[in-house]
Amino acid sequence: MSSHLLRLLLFLCFPVSIFADDDAAKAKATDADHLKKIHAALVAFKKAKGEFPAHLHELIPEFLPEPALLVSPLGADADPAAEKRAYDPKLPCSYRYEFSTAQYPESQLSWRALKSMQLEEFGPVVPILRCFGHGPVLNISHAGDVFETDEQWEWHAETQRLMEKHDAGPGLKTGKKLVVSLVDEAGQPVRGVSLKAYERSSNVAPIGLFPIRDFSADEQGKVTIPLGTDPKAHVLLGGFFADWCQFYRAWNFGDEGTPEKGEVATITITLKAAAPMGGTVRDAKGTPVAGAELTAYTNAKDPEQREFLGGAKTDAEGRWTLKAMPKSGTGLILTVSKLEHRTLQLEPAAASEPSSSALLAQTAELRLQPPLRIEGTVTTAGQPVPGAKVFVSLQPSGAKKQAVADAQGHFTTTTEEPGKALVTVLAKDLAPGYQAAEIADEPKPLSIVLDAGRPLKGRVERAPGNPVAGVPITFNAFPASGMILAENPVIAVTDDRGFFTWEHAPSRVAWCSVLLTDGSPFSFQWDTAKNAEKVVRIVPGQ
Repeated sequence: MSSHLLRLLLFLCFPVSIFADDDAAKAKATDADHLKKIHAALVAFKKAKGEFPAHLHELIPEFLPEPALLVSPLGADADPAAEKRAYDPKLPCSYRYEFSTAQYPESQLSWRALKSMQLEEFGPVVPILRCFGHGPVLNISHAGDVFETDEQWEWHAETQRLMEKHDAGPGLKTGKKLVVSLVDEAGQPVRGVSLKAYERSSNVAPIGLFPIRDFSADEQGKVTIPLGTDPKAHVLLGGFFADWCQFYRAWNFGDEGTPEKGEVATITITLKAAAPMGGTVRDAKGTPVAGAELTAYTNAKDPEQREFLGGAKTDAEGRWTLKAMPKSGTGLILTVSKLEHRTLQLEPAAASEPSSSALLAQTAELRLQPPLRIEGTVTTAGQPVPGAKVFVSLQPSGAKKQAVADAQGHFTTTTEEPGKALVTVLAKDLAPGYQAAEIADEPKPLSIVLDAGRPLKGRVERAPGNPVAGVPITFNAFPASGMILAENPVIAVTDDRGFFTWEHAPSRVAWCSVLLTDGSPFSFQWDTAKNAEKVVRIVPGQ
């Protein structure tokens, strides 16, 4: 069979996909070839003139004889920025040159200034040219490697692979710095440990401008972290040690420690001596519990101020170890959780059970109790409501549970932690019901009484005299419940004049939605305790 006949048969069977894929692959290969030739021209330009050109058109004709190499085979319309001449002020260009002297968006710095800083940190893997016409971004690095990434190349696996090949840069030498003094609880310097610097970024670039790096403490316990040149430089510090408790701390230039003049800020972080804690987790019958999760936080009154200290899971024998906990055995909150068991929370102390000394000796016995039951009955006019759907929002965790009432109107579900249960109930031809209850060690059964409610009218319009006809109205939740229900029943449909009636309206503030013809919901709040007609005016963008 001739190749022409074969192509004809393939086209008849697969008229678009095969050849579209083939054309796309060819276009990508051409773009990669263009990037390599432009890269070679850039290297030659810098060798001859001592620095890279301000724009790619300066390469022509001496270093890049063919201007067509600046244009992708996909054409300018494959990338809106290329179509608007955003990549070169004088010539059509499909490739973003990231070492130009043009201003970086929303910054006082140029592309070249920012990318020069990245070169000092990431090394030669930093892209110098990028092509955005193929879905994944096609890059060529300063070292000449062609590779594909997402738009944010900094954390892509291919970037990390190339960094291992070429090594990272030496690090920033100019700009702002944060000097961190690490001391122990007696105020003495802690030498030889390292801090991790995450999220070194600023208001001129997204998180990820610089890579995560380790910075070691010197003989005076000082760690110097370069931050770049931006006025609002940011860093997230992380300490992970064998002999000291771990910590995270976010810091911005302008926070405590920033000098009135100059670019070197100083802060002190006190490290707490650490030791491992451990023991065994068992259930109420004494059976080891495998897969239980243990989490330790610093014991701050405000939960928002608590710092993560470590986590672990129990093995098949229920054994667990947390490696770097406060050596004092105090000052932490330890939480133990496992599905179908009640969550256990401890604040270890010398006289607690188990004691801090037992935890540090790794002999502590932790017992998980069965989960708490949330149960009750749904009735109306003294009769059970079988099939009633019960939605529970647990506070303060925000966890959600669901149950369905049986033939006797009885429902039951469980929770792993005490607190408050906010219960919403839905049933056919009845108004939605709501009840709040405390969930303690021995919770009392709930008694939820539903009624038929009463009809309430409303209308939906875009403007006076411009009704919205034929759209469903749904009930989403009671605001007091702290959740949007997993099921949103249709309570009415607007007529030709935009009017609707909720036949079984409750007497409580409700969240509802209009399901517009384009499929988008328009949400509104309805105080159904009032008998006035509800007017819902659709406002675009809300």
